[in-house]
Amino acid sequence: MNFPLETIPVFVGAFVTTYVIYWIKNLKTNKNEPPMVPYKFPIIGHTLDYLFNAENFLAECRQKYGDPFNIYVFGQVNTIAGNEIIHEVFRNDVFNRASATRDAFPLHQVIKSHNPETTVQIIKTVREGISAKLPLYTGRMQKQLVISINKEIGDCSNPKLIANSIFKVMIARPVADILVGQEISKNEDVIKAFADFTEDFGSIVGLPPILSFIHPKLHSEFITLPLRFGWNPIRKHMVTLKKNLKPVLEKRLKDKEILGDKYEPPLDIIEYILNNPKYETKSYYLCSLW
Repeated sequence: MNFPLETIPVFVGAFVTTYVIYWIKNLKTNKNEPPMVPYKFPIIGHTLDYLFNAENFLAECRQKYGDPFNIYVFGQVNTIAGNEIIHEVFRNDVFNRASATRDAFPLHQVIKSHNPETTVQIIKTVREGISAKLPLYTGRMQKQLVISINKEIGDCSNPKLIANSIFKVMIARPVADILVGQEISKNEDVIKAFADFTEDFGSIVGLPPILSFIHPKLHSEFITLPLRFGWNPIRKHMVTLKKNLKPVLEKRLKDKEILGDKYEPPLDIIEYILNNPKYETKSYYLCSLW
């Protein structure tokens, strides 16, 4: 019995497809790993439930299997830890937040100075410079929120339709106050840069990771492709911050040099960076971080 050569690719393709479906359908976890929630559709897994009915789907999984458990979404096994044990995950040295978010949020493609080392330092900066000093920031944050409410919403003596875009500006004011200081957090261009940054960066990472069904890296390569050809939606915001930050940094460095021990450091992340030996203290370098 003779088979035409043209049929060979068909048989090979059918074999590979069957094997892949069988492998995905029978994903196994080790004995010491959380249980894998069964799913109906090979390759797709729990993706549809997660996209369109996440709250009920996760609640049902938690009720049946407890925390933690595994689900198969967009071609990857994802572990849902749950509220009670998530703090243990973050404290564990095995968990690397930088590598976990690198593909989903490719900041290294948008900000050239961003790398795994700076990610670790940023996490430490947030922990020591913001979280540890949050009570000291509370009053300033409340003040900035009141300013935003009065400016963006007003007294509402007459009925007024409030656009969703207002809220990003309201949040941007206290964020700018904490990060870049009170000197320039009143600058409306700076506020706009902070307000628009997340939305513009979201235009890069907002696409559903459909290509992750083939391979997780493929989606990351696809969404960052325009960046490699020079398109960077947040460049204008970085330029705004550089322009406004540089004179402030230069003045602080000069005051610190002149006043010495009498220098009273402002409370913000920029000052934290200036006083941290792990960061350079040259103003041009600090500006280049953006």
